[in-house]
Amino acid sequence: MSKREENKQLKAEKAKFLAYVMETAKYWASQPGKTALEVAEGTAFSILVALDGEACDCGPYAVRPIDEDGLGTEGLDIAGHLHEEMHIRGAKDGTVLRGMKKG
Repeated sequence: MSKREENKQLKAEKAKFLAYVMETAKYWASQPGKTALEVAEGTAFSILVALDGEACDCGPYAVRPIDEDGLGTEGLDIAGHLHEEMHIRGAKDGTVLRGMKKG
């Protein structure tokens, strides 16, 4: 793939992901009866779902440290099952996902 094609594909993938994030924020903000924390948690959870590749017909994505130039560093890639881990942690301590059905 040429550099030009790669850049075009990268731009399209970013646009798709960002559109999903923006629509997700609007969706959660429009949910009646939700507290600010529930809206924030729902939005965060939905973004993790997208990073895990289970939403918006995009991803999964690597989640690792980068330097100021956007280049990967020696840090660990923490990607994979992030939304599931958020759900499990919330179920254990009751601090997250208050506005979402569990199970």
